[in-house]
Amino acid sequence: MAVTIEFGDLKRDTSTKQQFTRISRSLAHSKKVVVLVGAGISTSAGIPDFRSKSGLYGSSTPATSKALFSASSYSSQSALSAHLSTLSQLKSHISVASPTLTHTFFATLKRKGKLRRVYSQNIDGLERRAGLESVQVEGTFVGRKQSSCAGGSEKGKEREGDYVPLHGDLGFVRCTLCDYVGKWEGEIGRSFKVGETMDCPECLSVQEARRLSSKRLTPLKSFLRPSITLYNEPTFSSSSETISSLASHDLKSKPDLVLVCGTTLKIPGFKTLVKDFARAAKERGGTVVFVNAEKVGGKEWEDVFDFIVLGKTDDFVQRVTTEWKSLRPQDWERQTKLENQPINGFDSTKRSVVVSGKPSQPVTPSKRMPLSPLDLNSLPTLPFATPTTPPAPSFSTTPSTSPTVSGKRKIHAYVEVQKKRKVVVRSA
Repeated sequence: MAVTIEFGDLKRDTSTKQQFTRISRSLAHSKKVVVLVGAGISTSAGIPDFRSKSGLYGSSTPATSKALFSASSYSSQSALSAHLSTLSQLKSHISVASPTLTHTFFATLKRKGKLRRVYSQNIDGLERRAGLESVQVEGTFVGRKQSSCAGGSEKGKEREGDYVPLHGDLGFVRCTLCDYVGKWEGEIGRSFKVGETMDCPECLSVQEARRLSSKRLTPLKSFLRPSITLYNEPTFSSSSETISSLASHDLKSKPDLVLVCGTTLKIPGFKTLVKDFARAAKERGGTVVFVNAEKVGGKEWEDVFDFIVLGKTDDFVQRVTTEWKSLRPQDWERQTKLENQPINGFDSTKRSVVVSGKPSQPVTPSKRMPLSPLDLNSLPTLPFATPTTPPAPSFSTTPSTSPTVSGKRKIHAYVEVQKKRKVVVRSA
């Protein structure tokens, strides 16, 4: 049975505070956090959600009705025109929006080494602006080989990226026929704003190649569209494979904390994803938390979540972060030291030496000795072969004794060094 926490009760109810601290403790000690989010985490950035009372579906005007976000928008030219102009207005809100505290919290989890992945239903791309790297799901990056990201030997393997755009990204457009994906910008944006489509440049180049080859030309039936998944629209087969493979890998890693934030849990595929990750976390003894401004679901979710927090996601992440700092201050002290280091990773001052019973004294860096001449640097370092001027010959009448074996070796080494020295000097 899930424990329900009204965020407003935290100021006056001690038992509610204790329950919330259990969530904070789970976060503080977690190592693999999986986050699943919906449009509710972006409302504080000025981007409307869909199903709340003030959302896009709450309006009775045809321009923001649910039908304009379904696959039926492509059934007629008038519906398509209204669809494109509506999405253009939504993108204008997104272009001036900034990541919320919730998005920033996800980036903090990444920096602390706790984040496993964020699975996002949102199409605004604010996760990317907050500092998370997007997994290359087909249709959400520029490149012709969109279908090469999934399937085959890659299935079930680790993939780069911090968040998964489950329903696409409004920053990109794709062709209705081929694999072409481009950015939503410039002339494309101006055409969508007035409800008009644009031809696919890749399909145009193919048609031009046929014309130059004197081949029969066929009518161009493709066009560019926003690269998002609509209601009642099948997802790209390659995109579904990528998401399924990635989720399978993350489920095997056994997350110890699952956060579900800002969603009404209406999309069937997303509901299945939430239940799968909740089950995997509980098998490991982890915690599953649901955070939303409004209560959703019913008995279906009572055994799925451990905690249901009713409140704004920004308020939730602020409080849970504050308690995390109190429960494990070492997590934040370590990060502070890293952030205070110079950018190049080197510290020009040496650490102080602590001697028992004496105050610590800073050790100043030793002065670097000047380099020796180039020819001396080139000589081998031998204790008996220091390159100095040979001594003057002795004219003593005392008969000299024959050098010992050790002396012969020293003389031979000295002669060899002098030969090398001459070679070095000449080359210099």
